[in-house]
Amino acid sequence: KQWYQRRVRGVEASDGEKQEFKTLLINRMLEGGTLNLVDESSLIRNTLTNLVAEILKRDWPQQWLDFLSVVGRNVEQDNTAGEVLLSSMARLVEDIELDNKLTPARRSDLLRSVGLCKDQLVELVTCKRQKAVDSGPENTPHLMTCLS
Repeated sequence: KQWYQRRVRGVEASDGEKQEFKTLLINRMLEGGTLNLVDESSLIRNTLTNLVAEILKRDWPQQWLDFLSVVGRNVEQDNTAGEVLLSSMARLVEDIELDNKLTPARRSDLLRSVGLCKDQLVELVTCKRQKAVDSGPENTPHLMTCLS
């Protein structure tokens, strides 16, 4: 809450506050606070996806070095957080092209970073898709919605 209040007032959060917020977001909201994919509200999934994508635009990869390992852990555990994190990465890729607030230097940095990890991202998406197929047809439509 403190990070959000500082940000709204126009005061930049410290690196420690940003890290604390990311930890809270992943540990409490995503990994510990979401329902399974079939039961979780699309509003909750979309809100969390947008929030993570915004953080990625500002901090990844320089200040969120372990983001891909967090995604991998959650994809492996086959939880809603994995879906949200993969969707956030997809949203980031869209925003790299569409967000006119990104500076050319930041846009270039993000493009380079996405390019460097594209094989790992494809592997994560493939793993997630296979888990959805293996778990039954009732989960596949939800997965495709999240990844589209």
